[in-house]
Amino acid sequence: MHRRSFFGTTLAAAAWPSLASQTEPNAARRNVPIANDYVPVWKSPSPLTETGGPVSMARLPGGRLIVTFTNWRRLERGRVILDKVYTSDDRGASWVHRADVPIVRQRVFRANGAVYMLGGRERLLIARSDDDGVTWSQPVPLTDDGPWG
Repeated sequence: MHRRSFFGTTLAAAAWPSLASQTEPNAARRNVPIANDYVPVWKSPSPLTETGGPVSMARLPGGRLIVTFTNWRRLERGRVILDKVYTSDDRGASWVHRADVPIVRQRVFRANGAVYMLGGRERLLIARSDDDGVTWSQPVPLTDDGPWG
């Protein structure tokens, strides 16, 4: 098979899995949503003074969904930053607040049986969960002070 035709058929099957016939043995799997219909993970009690984002999401092998986001709360004398972790064991129909981890602009991912959160502002930090996102280690710096360098 020529390289051009291989990439053309492979990319087409990956990009449009619904185009492949589900009766063929090597047909691409249809995209299955990782969560149910729209259910909010968190809702601001005061949208003018408290916001959330950016959001990161991971699905674990057992089906648990983990969502992390940064929550900014504006106070009279500054602001408070809380980094929230929520999990769902019912495909997103309900969410449970598990932890507040002090890592700003975090991304969550899994590797070697653990879940990790990576992010930060002045320093790059990492935290680890060995129980599928229920509890988290204290963040450990991966870089010295300064803008990640």
